[in-house]
Amino acid sequence: MRLNLTICMLWATAVAAVGQNPLKWNEIQCLGSHNSYRTNTDTRIENFVCNISDLLPKEYDPAGWAYSNAPFHQQLGLHGLRSFELDIHHDPAGGRFAKPAGRLITLRGRKLKNPDWQESGMKLFHIADFDYNTHHILFSKALTEIRDWSLQNPDHLPLALMVELKDFGVSNVAPCWPFTPILPFDAQAIEDLEQEIHAVFGAFPNLIFTPDDFKRGQPTLEAARNNLGWPYLDEMRGKIIFIAMMGEVEKQHYKQGHTNLIGRNMFVFEDEGGPDALFVKVDDPQDEIVRIQNLVRRGYIVRTRADADTEEARSGNFDRLNAAMESGAQMISTDFYRPSPLAGKPGWSHYKAIFPNGKSVIHNPVLRPDWSATIAP
Repeated sequence: MRLNLTICMLWATAVAAVGQNPLKWNEIQCLGSHNSYRTNTDTRIENFVCNISDLLPKEYDPAGWAYSNAPFHQQLGLHGLRSFELDIHHDPAGGRFAKPAGRLITLRGRKLKNPDWQESGMKLFHIADFDYNTHHILFSKALTEIRDWSLQNPDHLPLALMVELKDFGVSNVAPCWPFTPILPFDAQAIEDLEQEIHAVFGAFPNLIFTPDDFKRGQPTLEAARNNLGWPYLDEMRGKIIFIAMMGEVEKQHYKQGHTNLIGRNMFVFEDEGGPDALFVKVDDPQDEIVRIQNLVRRGYIVRTRADADTEEARSGNFDRLNAAMESGAQMISTDFYRPSPLAGKPGWSHYKAIFPNGKSVIHNPVLRPDWSATIAP
């Protein structure tokens, strides 16, 4: 009896302490995956690109492609990741990306057999012609898997889905070769994207946390950030937040007729200071750690990277990850939430991005250094 009473008293004390000053969403740090849909490149195409990599921009260097992601439900459940990066290409007629030039050049045949490549709609992959292997060809199918997991796990921490609109490919840097032209995201493509999100989530509107939800009666997102701050973490559980990575022209299309993002599904990554700025992307936490810390203190949510181009997985250097944690950036993307399959082989370390408590989420060291309780993902 005395033991039970003691446990109850300790529990009540802990609950009271937490309840006095609960966490807000921007007061935690979460690990997430980079190019979350991506699987390994075809070997012969990878070897071909290695031979011409000096002629291409750095992002086309296959040395940086030596990673692969687990299916989304495993990233969500087994690994506890809470942010994801989805690269989409516009394909309104279908079939645009079904005949990769890389397959023709390497004599592997041209046409991809999965019928999803022939379907109209946003395609989810990294680089046309070369690096196109993906867990889901159709953006809508990836969203459906994530939606269904969310419905089955309604108490999860908010999921940030960063959607990058790809309007550049190998055809832009080598127009004389038979590479696939990439379509820009014009006004119609922007509306097509919104409709694809609505088609998946329309029956579950409460799953998405929208710009209108954040404003809570304030005239702009900036005003809500300044006057109200972020909602409490428990209010955000079970929610999915879309944040678009797009160029200035695409932003104009997205905001046309939707001032202050009224009625839109997605937030937009912006530079700090604008009326719609809530999310800021800062890739390098080492060189820009002071900037990130200042942004975090001002109420922005920052996405940064724990590693890049497989360099940390090869060297075993944790400096970038440590800087990302120290910066207070709330979303830390990694290619290695699990060690590389090549770990331990020559030229590869056992690097794995993880927080000191062994979890995928911790309190924010800049905003809530006093917090000590475990945060359920």
